[in-house]
Amino acid sequence: LTSLCSLSVAMLQFLAAAEAAPLRATHAVLFDNFLLAICAGDDFSVFVVVARPKDTDASSLPSTASLRQRARELHATMSAGELGAALKALAASSAQEKEEQ
Repeated sequence: LTSLCSLSVAMLQFLAAAEAAPLRATHAVLFDNFLLAICAGDDFSVFVVVARPKDTDASSLPSTASLRQRARELHATMSAGELGAALKALAASSAQEKEEQ
């Protein structure tokens, strides 16, 4: 789990470093037995992990394009309505706390 978390942070840093990264930029990588996709937004990001079943090869995983699209769809869904407002408020509060430290 620690490695997955570290990789997710690295993916976010990669997307942030890309100056021309559009809103809801996505990236996906295959890591050990996991396929990881991230959708980075202005206020929060969505990170999707799919584990490869035991005794199968990488072909049993979905394509990176389909997982990136799923991450984008989840981000759009989570951005809407009360959940989206709550996540944006949480992100703003977290950014404020970080600035005060």
